[in-house]
Amino acid sequence: ADVFELLSPRGTKLVLVGTAHVSASDAAKVRGVIVALQPDAVVLEMDAARLPRLNLTLADLGNLAVIPPPPAPRKDENGFVFWDPRGWAAAAAAPLIRIMMTKMYDGMSARGMRAGGEFAAAIEECRKQQARLVLADLDSTATIEGFLRSAASTNPFGVMSRYSEVMQDEIGKMGFKMEDEITPDMVDSLKAAVAGNPRVMERLKEEVPEFYIPFIGDRDAALAAAIHAEDERGSRKIVAVVGLGHAAGIRAALTELCWTEPEPA
Repeated sequence: ADVFELLSPRGTKLVLVGTAHVSASDAAKVRGVIVALQPDAVVLEMDAARLPRLNLTLADLGNLAVIPPPPAPRKDENGFVFWDPRGWAAAAAAPLIRIMMTKMYDGMSARGMRAGGEFAAAIEECRKQQARLVLADLDSTATIEGFLRSAASTNPFGVMSRYSEVMQDEIGKMGFKMEDEITPDMVDSLKAAVAGNPRVMERLKEEVPEFYIPFIGDRDAALAAAIHAEDERGSRKIVAVVGLGHAAGIRAALTELCWTEPEPA
């Protein structure tokens, strides 16, 4: 896992842990960070709908669980008039795609990569310490539907073609191939390569905004807002556990809110 520290204007310490979602070493790192910091709040890149993937429910978390209010729709958010079949198709397809993604992660778990293991570790430690547990990600089905609406408003095949071109090009430059078998070692190596190459996210933002905005940009903003809200309510030590692809965007958003990196010791 990649670990970053930031300080709020109020002096709140944030430890931001960027993970690969399927790396066993990340789960151990997250556990160690929480045990060491003893945070007041733990912010997760999860929504309540994904708790069953960890064999948990909101009831299991009791009053520790915090679900931030959803953000207001963006002014440029794509929408269709109610009779447009593209809107119906997006709404109908989104939950099906979410089910397919869940099965994909289950398949990776069966190959020795525990999907979401770092979140399970964070929740376990959070419950031990009775810290606030903020499920800060946007609703996953709504995110997928937002992408489908965005893609349908342009050219869906063009969107997927541009996405594939960017990923094949950038991953190829790192020495990997899209068709390579996914293994735990490959995930760790790829994560390290992506961490050192912000160009992947930059290109997605520039060349495939239909993908970047709903899957990365909007979620970065929601996660940063949840962290800042915890600071405003009085939490003085916060751990945030997010996918590595969100770390840079969250740091940038918090920097705009006057969070800073601590001075070197």
